[in-house]
Amino acid sequence: MTHRFRSLLGLAALLSSTDLLPGARAAILDDWPYRQSIVVASPGLCRLRPTLESYDGAQAGLADLRILDAGHVEVPYLLDRPQPARRRLRPVLDLVVTLTGGATRLQFGVTNGALVRGLQLQVPPGDFFKAVTIEAISDEGTARTVIDRRPLFRQGGVSRTAFDFNAGIPGAGQLRLTLDDARSKPIPITGLLVYEEEFPPRPPLTSPAVIEDRKEGPSETRLTLDLGAAHLPVTGLQVETSEPLFNRRVNILTRDWINGEVQERLLGGGNIFRLALDGQATVEQLEVPVEFETGREVILSIVNGDSPPLVISAARVSRADLDLVLLARTPGEYALLTGNGRVGPPVYDLAPLAGSLRGAAASRLEAGPRTASQDYRPSEPLPEVPFFGAALDPAPWKFRRPLRLSGPGVHRLELSPHALAHAQPGWGDVRLLGAGQQVLYLLEAPAFARALPVKTAKEEVKDRPRLSRWRLELPQARLPITRVRAEPKSTLFERDVRVFEEVNDPNRGRMESLLGHASWARRPGDKAGPVELMLNRAPQGSSIYVETDNGDNAPLDLGTFQVFLPVVELRFRVPSGVEVELCYGNPAAAAPRYDLSLVAPQVLAAAATEATLAATETDHSPAGSTSPPTALVLYLALALVVGGLIFIITRLLPKKPAT
Repeated sequence: MTHRFRSLLGLAALLSSTDLLPGARAAILDDWPYRQSIVVASPGLCRLRPTLESYDGAQAGLADLRILDAGHVEVPYLLDRPQPARRRLRPVLDLVVTLTGGATRLQFGVTNGALVRGLQLQVPPGDFFKAVTIEAISDEGTARTVIDRRPLFRQGGVSRTAFDFNAGIPGAGQLRLTLDDARSKPIPITGLLVYEEEFPPRPPLTSPAVIEDRKEGPSETRLTLDLGAAHLPVTGLQVETSEPLFNRRVNILTRDWINGEVQERLLGGGNIFRLALDGQATVEQLEVPVEFETGREVILSIVNGDSPPLVISAARVSRADLDLVLLARTPGEYALLTGNGRVGPPVYDLAPLAGSLRGAAASRLEAGPRTASQDYRPSEPLPEVPFFGAALDPAPWKFRRPLRLSGPGVHRLELSPHALAHAQPGWGDVRLLGAGQQVLYLLEAPAFARALPVKTAKEEVKDRPRLSRWRLELPQARLPITRVRAEPKSTLFERDVRVFEEVNDPNRGRMESLLGHASWARRPGDKAGPVELMLNRAPQGSSIYVETDNGDNAPLDLGTFQVFLPVVELRFRVPSGVEVELCYGNPAAAAPRYDLSLVAPQVLAAAATEATLAATETDHSPAGSTSPPTALVLYLALALVVGGLIFIITRLLPKKPAT
């Protein structure tokens, strides 16, 4: 009797004994809001793969996942996670290198070609570009091409000197690499490494990620991606683009509640690139390897530098292939339960048999769509998250704008430029009003800014011909812009630049108020690109000036200008049928303190729909201020009073004597 057979018998005996099963009882179904139907055709060892809906309804790590049989008895299971790839890296000791006419050939023997998973060429530093062909040679001497003229290169910090064989090279006794030297001189080969797989891992699963939002900032593109479910065991993120030639740094971020505020946390990153040249095979790397389990949404930050933004048409996510291994003792309709946030992971006596279970033959089960359990009273998403805070009298708030919402649940609202301009610095007077109460929200102000187009006019400065001055007309006054960017047309310059605005001082009259200054230069060998200036504070008016002293040089041509406005978002949750207004413009209001911070991780992890503002600003002037119609009435009343006083005074004055 083999060891594996004895292990399986022990497994069957263990799972058949209800006395050893802490969960072998009728489960309390009203604690699990979601269920998925599982049809078991015949008893035996089974494997069940969680679906996207399973992950989205469950806790992180699938801690609340339970399986019930047809009699509503809990069935133990083993969560079979993919084991880390066990690869060994060995140098090739019998490598034979020969130089023939216009080619470099490398040949060596392999012990078991089916286990070969990759090759890594070792070459000295320096740029090069070659085409390599890899052939597998059988013991009988028959050669077959495995890789045909694939680029081998190191250019601009990007290199491709390794080759992967996902399925191995079965039947190969030797491998031969041929490097094409027809267009460039041979490169020295210092060594060759072989990656051999001992236990091949299960390939990951892929699913589409929805691009919910796209923001273009200075030298950066940000995509908000919906992964399709929360708590996915992500192993990689891939983008789709038609761009033929690029190399970009990519960072993957998530939002966390840290020290009382929403902050961004780096999950991982890497480079994506594509090299598609005429007459050469395309080389590309569009997936970023990264491992995390977080909410539904992540931020994909693409660092563009001075290059134009990439056209990203779609995105995909790779996740680990997890299985639930269970023993079905009877056929029938089983149930997969998820959604109980108040239980911990189950404790079953299956861990000692994990090694045998992973390799045992099992039938494959499929989980049906997620439905609400009949024994559980359905509730809205995030039932523990409160809707409202204290009552609010909106009279002191000058501006109120209604929101358009798509329904109940978590929403995301980006503050408009008008709200950014008329709210307090730090946006402490921003409120959401619904049903006479404050709607609780989380405020997110990442280090990200959006470009705004501005009207630009060059002005002449009287009696100061050395100065170059541009007037930038902002869309409105008091915009909290953070930086000014220009696209210089001049190729060689070094200037001190300042940004200011003109303000009225009660004592000194019209004067300049400095907003920021910097030194801009372009020297020989510098590449063309934009120049930027950070502002120390926001302007009060709608016009700012950019000025530079040219000295005895030709006037500086700065071309086009842009200004950048911070992106500020509110996340909140409202019930169905409640009308919500955005209120701002109260200088006396203090920053709110909400209990929503206690459940901030749940709010940030939930899928959020976009909320929009009404088309026009609504000016609700506070008590004591006068709207234009009221002011007109007061002016007319004042004119009547003054006229009456003049009439009375003229009647009281002595009349001139008659001549």
